[in-house]
Amino acid sequence: MMMRNIAIGLAAATIAIGGSTLSASTLYGQESGISNGSMSRLTPLQRERVRGMVRERYSELSPLQRERLRARVRERYAELTPLQRERLRARVHERFSELTPLQRERLRARVYERFSDLTPLQRERLRARVRERFAELTPLQRERVRAMVRERYAELTPLQRERLRARVRERFAELTPLQRERVSRFVLGERL
Repeated sequence: MMMRNIAIGLAAATIAIGGSTLSASTLYGQESGISNGSMSRLTPLQRERVRGMVRERYSELSPLQRERLRARVRERYAELTPLQRERLRARVHERFSELTPLQRERLRARVYERFSDLTPLQRERLRARVRERFAELTPLQRERVRAMVRERYAELTPLQRERLRARVRERFAELTPLQRERVSRFVLGERL
């Protein structure tokens, strides 16, 4: 579930900022004449032109149209087989690794912006999905996720780290006593 949401968010956001070469026809089921195969045969300049056209079209959409587009992406993703989903995840990871640091930062900002737009109930549902997906990971996959988080944390400035700590303290204060106990057991259990 988490990877599905991440893939959807990454695909929509990266298309919006031009960091992905995933074709619109593949993601949205539209016949644009551009398939993954033909997109890969384009020169870098041609790809950038296509990305520019997609960004332009996306920016012209109203918030309601963007939400409908996201819903269509979610529907299309739900129709994929597990193998197709895995291929999409691999492609998203590949494209993300090709992004420049500036593009990655823009994408992170976009994801953060989308998260802040969610209602508290939507946020809680998303957090539950993330916890569920994390629990489904193998120990090796969990360690990779932890390594990515540590790497990202190491990149933060002291001010960003302090802001993150403040946010964590704030979120912890909002938890019920039972939730606090679960978090404490989880954190202590992971560190022992």
